[in-house]
Amino acid sequence: MPRHRFPFLFCCVALALAAGCRVKDIRTATVLVPGLRTADDARAAVAAIGTLALVGYPQESPQRPDSLADDPASPGGAAIVARWHHPSAVRTISVERVVAHYDGPRRGEIDVTYDSMKLARKNLELAVSEAGFLVKAEPYDFEPSAGTPPARAAARP
Repeated sequence: MPRHRFPFLFCCVALALAAGCRVKDIRTATVLVPGLRTADDARAAVAAIGTLALVGYPQESPQRPDSLADDPASPGGAAIVARWHHPSAVRTISVERVVAHYDGPRRGEIDVTYDSMKLARKNLELAVSEAGFLVKAEPYDFEPSAGTPPARAAARP
């Protein structure tokens, strides 16, 4: 083999290895929020997780989901379902789907489908606690850090 083919072959192998390094690890985690009792509470929790939804956007503003629906006939009880989808290479998605159960046998549970290569479970729990909810987590609970949830603060006289 001529000498000029070795650098070309080396570059091809290096590019193939570099392209295979970044993989997605999509997981679904359940965040336990005992204070989740109304649809407004569920929407506030979904909005809190929306601050983490898309990597590359400012974290201060929640990202509006592509779809947000109230599902009263959900198998786990009434729930708010939100989905995000962003195909851009610059701004990539870290949270794909959130189901916040506010009634029924799964009351107080938020199922989050996320990319664990971009977010950790603790990021999700902290985002919900910063919205004003108590989050049950191991080894300790996250106390609400922003006061009362927005829905309850508005209902107070």
